[in-house]
Amino acid sequence: MLIAISVGAVTNLICNSVLIPRYAENGAAIATVVAETVVAVISFVNASKFFNMREVFKSYWQYWVAAVPIPAGAILMRALPLNYIVRICLVITLSTAVYFRVLYLLNNSYFLDAVRVVTKKLHRKGDG
Repeated sequence: MLIAISVGAVTNLICNSVLIPRYAENGAAIATVVAETVVAVISFVNASKFFNMREVFKSYWQYWVAAVPIPAGAILMRALPLNYIVRICLVITLSTAVYFRVLYLLNNSYFLDAVRVVTKKLHRKGDG
């Protein structure tokens, strides 16, 4: 992971030095997307050494389905007469809850395994 992050940081620095003088904040945004893509690709290659990526991608659609309600919820929350910070906290909290609930309802195996591991660790901690 350290290699992926380091390569991403160097990529970001190089892209920023090239793109910001010409495109300002848009250049910074493009540089960030390029750097994050580099990090994701390196992380994917490293993860494929430990995980059966074909299995991971079989359930990939579930993450997209779980993410669909998030922008809709954020747009609907804009109508609430709340302080901006309160609204952002509410959107983050509700989006997280909806995302994980949808994964639970879809019986996402990776999510359910993570819940089992965390639950087991919490039970051990409570026993100690």
